[in-house]
Amino acid sequence: MAGSRTPSVRESGATTPLTGQGSSTPLPPLDKSGHQGNYSEEQTKILLDFEQQLKQEDCLKDDYLFETPDQIHIVLGRYLRARNWNIENAKKMYKDTLNWRKEVNIDQMVKPKEEGGYDFEEREKIGELGWKMYFHSTDKYHRPIFVQDLSYLQVHEVFQNTTPDRIVKFFALSLEDAVRNKYRACTQLAREEARKQGATEEEVSRIIVDDNFMILNVAGLGMSTFWSFKNKLQELLAILDANYPELSGRVQIINAPWLFTTIWSYIKGWLPPATAAKIDIAGTDYHSILFKYIDPNEFPEYMGGKCKCEGCTGGCPFSNRGPWNDKKNTTSETKVTNGEAIQST
Repeated sequence: MAGSRTPSVRESGATTPLTGQGSSTPLPPLDKSGHQGNYSEEQTKILLDFEQQLKQEDCLKDDYLFETPDQIHIVLGRYLRARNWNIENAKKMYKDTLNWRKEVNIDQMVKPKEEGGYDFEEREKIGELGWKMYFHSTDKYHRPIFVQDLSYLQVHEVFQNTTPDRIVKFFALSLEDAVRNKYRACTQLAREEARKQGATEEEVSRIIVDDNFMILNVAGLGMSTFWSFKNKLQELLAILDANYPELSGRVQIINAPWLFTTIWSYIKGWLPPATAAKIDIAGTDYHSILFKYIDPNEFPEYMGGKCKCEGCTGGCPFSNRGPWNDKKNTTSETKVTNGEAIQST
C-alpha cells in the first residue's frame, strides 16, 4: 500500500511562526494547548500545585535541566500531559524518572568521551546493519527532525554488535541532548524568525519549541524481522516513554510495507493513546505528505530530500546538522511565561 494509511490526528507543538522555514506561505497553527505559554487557568493552577508538592517532597533539588523557572514548567508540563493532568500519577512518573536517571547516571553519560561520558562506539556499524538514529535539521515549525531509520534492518547482526541496553542508552542520550540543547536552540531560531516577520515581543515570548518531528523509516520491515526484535523494541519504547514523555509532536512513518498494518496493531498497544494519536503512516509515496512539514533542502537525499551533508564523513546521519550548532542559538533568552499566569512559588 502506498500513501497515507491513517489520518494525522492531533499534533502537539509549541511554536507557531508566521511563516514556515523555507516557505513564504503561512502554515496552519499547531495545537499548542497544554504547553508552556498556552496553559489554561486550570492547567496553570495544576502545574503550580504540582511544582509546589514536588518542592515540599524535596524532589526538585536535582536540577534536572532546571536553569530557570521556565525550564521547570516546561519539563513538569510534559509529565502532566503524559498523565492527563493528574498530579498524583504525574508525581509518581516524575519520581520514577529521577530514580532511573540516578541508576543510569545520566549526568555522567552526557559528558564528553574524554571525561568518561557514554560512547556508542558501534554506532557506524549498527547504521550499516540498518539501524540509524540521529537528529538532522528542523521542520517548517522549527522542530528538530529526529530520524529513526530501520530500513532493511538486520536484527541478528545488529545484536551481535551491540546490546539492547546500549541502544537504550544511546537513544536516551540523544533525547537528553535534545532537551538540554536542541529544543532551546530551535526556540531561539523560531523567535528570531518571528521577529523578522513582525511579531510582537508578547507573541515571540509564547513561541517555544519543546518537541520534535520524528521520522520512522520502515522500508523492508517484514513480520519475521519485526517478530525477532519485538520484545526488545517494546522494552525500548517503555523505558523512553516513561522517562522522556511528550517529546514527539508528530511521528511520520514512511515506506510502510503492506504488512505494516499488522505490525502497527502490536506497536499501537504499547503506546499511550496520546502518543499513538500523533502518528501518521505512509507507504512509498510519502514525499508529498512529508514535505508539507519539511523543506526538501533540510531532509537527507537518500530518503528523497536534497541534503547530502557532503562535508561530513558518513553524510547526514552523522552530521548533527541544525541550529544547535550556532552559538547564538544556545544561550538563554527572554523569560517565557503564560502571560502573567506562571510565576515561581
